[in-house]
Amino acid sequence: MKRIYYMILLIAGAFSIASCGIYNRYKPKEEVREDLYGKNIQSQMNLLNAASKDSSLLNLKGKGNVVFGDSITNMADIEWKEFFTDPKLQILIERALAHNADLRKAKLQVEAAEAMVKSARLSYLPSFALSPQGTLSYADVGSATVKTYNLPLAASWEIDIFGKLTNEKRSAVMALEQTREYAQAVRCRIISSVANLYYTIITLDEQLDISLKTLANSHRSLHLTKELKEAGLATEVAVAQTEAAWRSVQASVSNLNIQRKKSINALLLLLMEVPDTEIERSSWADQSLPDKLEVGIPIQLLANRPDVRMAEAALAKAFYQTNQARASFYPSIVLSGSAGWTNLVGDVIVNPAEFVANAVASLTQPLFARGKLTAQLRAAKAAQEQAAIDFEYSLLNAGKEVNDAFEGYFNAVVNLSVFAEQTKLLAKAVEDTQHMMDYGHLTYLEVLTAQQSYYAAQLSESANKLAVAQGIITLYSALGGGR
Repeated sequence: MKRIYYMILLIAGAFSIASCGIYNRYKPKEEVREDLYGKNIQSQMNLLNAASKDSSLLNLKGKGNVVFGDSITNMADIEWKEFFTDPKLQILIERALAHNADLRKAKLQVEAAEAMVKSARLSYLPSFALSPQGTLSYADVGSATVKTYNLPLAASWEIDIFGKLTNEKRSAVMALEQTREYAQAVRCRIISSVANLYYTIITLDEQLDISLKTLANSHRSLHLTKELKEAGLATEVAVAQTEAAWRSVQASVSNLNIQRKKSINALLLLLMEVPDTEIERSSWADQSLPDKLEVGIPIQLLANRPDVRMAEAALAKAFYQTNQARASFYPSIVLSGSAGWTNLVGDVIVNPAEFVANAVASLTQPLFARGKLTAQLRAAKAAQEQAAIDFEYSLLNAGKEVNDAFEGYFNAVVNLSVFAEQTKLLAKAVEDTQHMMDYGHLTYLEVLTAQQSYYAAQLSESANKLAVAQGIITLYSALGGGR
């Protein structure tokens, strides 16, 4: 018996030396291309941060702006409550994080993955099973009934010399990390979606207010034109064109109402609430947006972006699954035994029962399954290479999203002063043309053109405010903010 035991240990030692590579751990990526965000983003960011000191450029600013201190190296490190300072928006985000269906499902996936990790860790422990048996038998009619029974407790323990259980556990841990990062990605998406819809709604509020004022002015212009026609100072064409302009604004009001209702219902769906529920909100005058940006360095995406971390966790899981496939080529060593009571010892039935026990050590080496195991290893390697490609793509895609978000924000901020100045000039033009028309120096067409241009400029300026807000929200999300 001792010789068999030593032979098992000798074989196990030889195999463990040969298979030490299957215990290797995944090495996380520590280098990222320095130009991942693009070549011009840093210079543009410096230009914006310098220009943010000039309120004429960032005239979108409200009261109590958030200004990041010099110690901040990446805006994604800012807590979302510090980034979105509107109390009403904060309440909506908290409601979404508490009730959103996608986030609740993601949390359940995390719980399931945690259970799988626990199961993998318990695989190191012996398994026990109680399997009682009893029989009744007789030979002839009238003969005594023979009663036999066994009460054994069986145990089995697989010794993880070749790393099969270890790699299975590590793979489960990486799967858990993957689901946790997925939940983080859902959380970040919910925060940015709620903020985007909130700013969309207050923009539509502002545009609706602009349209209602324009509608009232258009109606007055129509009334005045009709009076001029009756006095012989305007034609039927003038009345028709003025009425057409009034009808156009009416249609715009209707469309804005529909858009606002759809946006409110989309926000309510994120909150898991029924349509037509009232949404409390502020106005643009009460908003504060960050006016100093820091995008950090690309390597920080590895720590901040949930989707990038999820892709790396998938790569690590594939790495351990490949190790697990390699471990399948090596033998399995299982210690098993049983102990209990029986009244059947040998061919003699003994009453009362006697205690019996046995122990067995087995070593199973695959001999005729090598082709199947080789195919499994190739499949695992291919899956690992695919995961590596996905990880590389996730990094490049993250860099692209940062670049796109910053370009959109940069252009919207640059246009702020342009739209503000245009609106100011056209407001003066409307006032001047109306005054000159009262004295008969201009025709109705020039006044109508000035009014329509001013209305369009107001809507464009309002839309550009939304573009600025959505640009900075998208940039915050692209950098991994909202964790």
